[in-house]
This record gives sequence, C-alpha cells and structure tokens, in this order.
Amino acid sequence: MKKKSLPKRSSSVALTHSQMSFFWVLLILSFLALLLYRVLFTFPVWVDEVIMKLFVFGLPFILFARSVKKSPEFFGLGLRRFWPGAFYGLAMGGIFGFVALITSAVQRGHAFIPYVFASTSFWYQFGLAFVTAWWESLFFYGLIMSVLYVYYKKDEMKASLMTTGLFLLFHAPILFIRVGFLASLFPLALLAFFAFGQAVMYLRCKALTSVVVSHAFWGMALLVYTMR
Repeated sequence: MKKKSLPKRSSSVALTHSQMSFFWVLLILSFLALLLYRVLFTFPVWVDEVIMKLFVFGLPFILFARSVKKSPEFFGLGLRRFWPGAFYGLAMGGIFGFVALITSAVQRGHAFIPYVFASTSFWYQFGLAFVTAWWESLFFYGLIMSVLYVYYKKDEMKASLMTTGLFLLFHAPILFIRVGFLASLFPLALLAFFAFGQAVMYLRCKALTSVVVSHAFWGMALLVYTMR
C-alpha cells in the first residue's frame, strides 16, 4: 500500500506577512519616538543611554520576539555561540582601541597616555558605552538584521546594506541637531563604515555578543581619541 506523503512543513525561520507588517510598524514607531525625544527633550547622557534606549530599542525587540516566538538563536542570543562571538568582538574592539591610542598619542607627542585608564570618568563612560552597545546591537542586529536576513532570503548584501541604512537613519537626527547637516556628513560616513562592518561580523558569527563587545570598544576608542 502506497503511503501518503505528508505535507511539507513551512520553515520555522520564515516570517509571515503579518509578522513583517508588525516589524515595520515597530521600526516606524521607534524612529518617531526617537525623533520626538531628540527634538523635545535634553536629559543627561546616562538617561539617554540607559532609560531612553531601553524604551526606543529594547521594547520593540521584546514585543517582536514575543509575537513571533522564535528561538534565541534566531536573534543571535544562543548560548552556543556566546563566547566565540565575544572573542571575535574583543579582537575587533582591540583593533579599534589600538588605532585610537596610537592616533591620540601621536597628536600629543608621546607614545602612551598613562592617565586615561586611571580616570574615573573614562570607566564611567566606558560603562555607558557597554549599555549603549547592548541596546543598539539588540535593536539593529538582533532584531533588524536577523529579520531582514530572512526577509531577503539570506541575501547578505541586501540585508547588510538595508541595516546600515536604517542605522544611519536613526543616528542622523542627533547629528543634525548638534552640528548641522554639512558637519554631519563625515561622521555619518564613518558610522556607515562601522555599521556595515558590524553587519558582516554578525552574519559571520551569528552571535549578538560579537557586535555588542566590538560596539562598546568602538565607543571606548572614540572616548580615548577625544579625551584631553
């Protein structure tokens, strides 16, 4: 007797039309909330990084993750890749830190800056950099990159470019407000380079820890470069 073939199950990774609609709605609302916050309010930096980004970046991730019920691995949060990802991020972050130290030292005329790591201000800012790295990585790579990678049928270039574009879109308003349009062009180009590199590393590692750690060290590198 010929057995009936069972219908093929749909891929557990695929996203439905309603899930993608919810995804885009969350992104639009997040952007509008961030824009209004930047225009209407001026709070201390720690409020921006700890509280504001919890709601603007963390909350959309939580809402989407709860709605689609995907595995932690889908969002780069699997335990199996946790430490390999962290080591990759540390290696890339070390490069950022090395370049910043050398560049800063050359500008000051000596090979090392002994006071930097003894500064309380440095470690406070570095702590904030880790908080920033967590919320932004969770939103742009754990959420946006993971979803777009599936949406574009695992086309890495499309997903990386789109994620980079959204990263710039969310960061452009604060630059325009602070320094104006023309003065923002170079920082935005630098951010584009950074965001695309982060996207590539996330795709290679499939671990959110890789981009969290490298992002935190990127912030540290900028801090070292600007410290006087």
